[in-house]
Amino acid sequence: MNAAKVLLVTPALVLGLLAPAASATADSRLTGKPAAPRCVPPKVAPQSEEDRPPLGHDAVKGFRVGHLPKGFSLGMPTSGGKGAVKEYGYAWTDGRPDADPLRRAMWLRVVCWSKAATLGHLKRLPVTLGPLAKGVRGVTVGGRKVWTKVGGGALGPGRYVGWLDRPGRVVTLMVSPALERELPAIVKGIVAK
Repeated sequence: MNAAKVLLVTPALVLGLLAPAASATADSRLTGKPAAPRCVPPKVAPQSEEDRPPLGHDAVKGFRVGHLPKGFSLGMPTSGGKGAVKEYGYAWTDGRPDADPLRRAMWLRVVCWSKAATLGHLKRLPVTLGPLAKGVRGVTVGGRKVWTKVGGGALGPGRYVGWLDRPGRVVTLMVSPALERELPAIVKGIVAK
């Protein structure tokens, strides 16, 4: 039966009659190579409730945060995006105001953008909050090549980094000044599942 299905699918692939997602799945069956995983944000209510205590290492779908700093008292899932760009993530904080230099805050975001194929494309990342267009420099943090810049404005004070997890999936991370020393361990510990 499986051989019959493959034979029925093959002419459609040659003619390009199947939708791209179906073609990729059928193509992976024919080539034996796994299809590239899609970047699909979880469904998050626009005004999600705070989590007290915050979620832990598995708060962001598809990722594990291996090094999660201590001291967070609340968290909240985040989501957004427009058109073909979707984003989701999680924000942790200790509840202190932005101006407090001891404030502990971290925001991990995943941006699903099909045009992201190289680290250089992040400079054109089409997001409203936390673009990596100006004032960025390329460095290695936690063993990863990232773009980094000083936080400010709507992001608040601290350090902001972004990297290409894989084509079509960008990861950004914002940490408050109190967590900057832990940034290499945090970045290194963020692993796709």
